[in-house]
Amino acid sequence: MLRDFLVGTFGKMLQVLFLLGGLALLLGGILGGGSGGQIAVGFLLLCMSFGVRYAMGEIFRMR
Repeated sequence: MLRDFLVGTFGKMLQVLFLLGGLALLLGGILGGGSGGQIAVGFLLLCMSFGVRYAMGEIFRMR
């Protein structure tokens, strides 16, 4: 039970970190006139955030 709590907490922290980082890079690239690479990395981080959310849902449904 403690393992599930730790995995869920770590997954949620990763999700929030990827979401905030992705939004910051994406908005900085679009509004701040950044490079296309910055926009691409921001989009990639947003996708990673939703991937963590999906994976955590799959882990919960399997049990």
